[in-house]
Amino acid sequence: MNTTEASVAALHDFSSPRTVEVRAAKPLSLTRNALWTMIGTGAYAAAQWLQVFLIAHLGTASELGQYALALGIATPIFMFFNLQLRQIQVTDARGSNTFPEYLGLRAISSFCGFGVVCLIALFCSASLSVVLLAGCLALFKAAESLSEIYQGALQQQERMDYVGCSLLIKSGLILSAFGVTYFLTRSLIISAASMICAQVVGLYFYDMRACDIAFRGRAIGERWAVLAQAISNTRNSAPRIRSLAVRAFPLGVTMMLISLYANLPRFVLERYSGVRAVGVFAAITYIPLAGTLLITAVGTSFSPRLSKYAYTDRSRFRSLLLQFIAFNVTLGGIGILTSLAGGSRLLTLLYGAEYARHTTAFTCVMVASALNYVSSAFGFAATSFRSLKPQPWIMAGSTLVLLVTTEVLVPQFGITGAAIATICSTFTSLCGYVGLVAWKLA
Repeated sequence: MNTTEASVAALHDFSSPRTVEVRAAKPLSLTRNALWTMIGTGAYAAAQWLQVFLIAHLGTASELGQYALALGIATPIFMFFNLQLRQIQVTDARGSNTFPEYLGLRAISSFCGFGVVCLIALFCSASLSVVLLAGCLALFKAAESLSEIYQGALQQQERMDYVGCSLLIKSGLILSAFGVTYFLTRSLIISAASMICAQVVGLYFYDMRACDIAFRGRAIGERWAVLAQAISNTRNSAPRIRSLAVRAFPLGVTMMLISLYANLPRFVLERYSGVRAVGVFAAITYIPLAGTLLITAVGTSFSPRLSKYAYTDRSRFRSLLLQFIAFNVTLGGIGILTSLAGGSRLLTLLYGAEYARHTTAFTCVMVASALNYVSSAFGFAATSFRSLKPQPWIMAGSTLVLLVTTEVLVPQFGITGAAIATICSTFTSLCGYVGLVAWKLA
């Protein structure tokens, strides 16, 4: 057996739950996993917000609007093509699929996602800079998507210390690459290209290596060869990969709709108020993003145990879910109080006087975020029950509500109207997820 075949065999081997129980690294406690996840995800969220901060201070609101529009094109598409495979991988307690199958499907779906983003950007945007920027961000998200599968293997065994370190390292690499390049060139396209390089470096030198060390105690030799072999083996595993894609399809649609209704107000604002308004709205909505990613971090840590308790111990499931909901409610309440007490000062401090004129919109955004935080807790619970098919319908309803309310409110109230519309849509989503979980617990 040559080196490449041995590496691939090792990947197949550690994907087996029985082998993992014997040879994988010992799981961390729930507290330590949550702490590492919050540290890593918090750093990643901070890096994303600091990119917006740099554009707002070194560039213009119009440039920030272009960045937001390009991101608004790329993100929903990749949310769909990612199929939320990491969540399915993490909750795959019965070992239905192997690591190479998840990796191979993710590689194929990422390639498709990149192509679709480029096509949509060409047909939907009149600005060449937005098209090129969307293409760069699509490549960045493709590399990020591959990293997620390696991180998912570690998360499945409750080793979020490796995942947290990965996010910490890549946060520094990505922010440094973007910040230095944008400061020197003032070009968003070149800066986005530098982010791709930083993401690939993090994938190659940490994610691939950490995944193998955690399960084997040694560094993998043929890292790209393993990825290439996983892709080429998709032909042999086509029925199983097709079955995995079909099973994940509802979650992909759900995540696309979640991302779409997060970005839909930007497209409506561009049509009625211009790209500058898009930049202002994007800057405001990026503030609660830190809370969203923090909640995702906690939910990610809770997911393996929620999925176990969903089938074995409903009492512990309810207790863990209530703890998660209480945390989310507290975080959302802090955000609302902050916006009411010092929204104008905060916006002035972060972005400048131009943004501080929209404190009412900021408060509405924080209310919508609080509702979204609670909705996320029920979303994680629904996924733990493997209730995947109803979720796209919930998000479709929320997206429809958002589309109608933005078309009605944005022409009259501009940025504030877009913020109010997000409250309506998020409340719809919350009601849907609460009903779904209540039905499963009944």
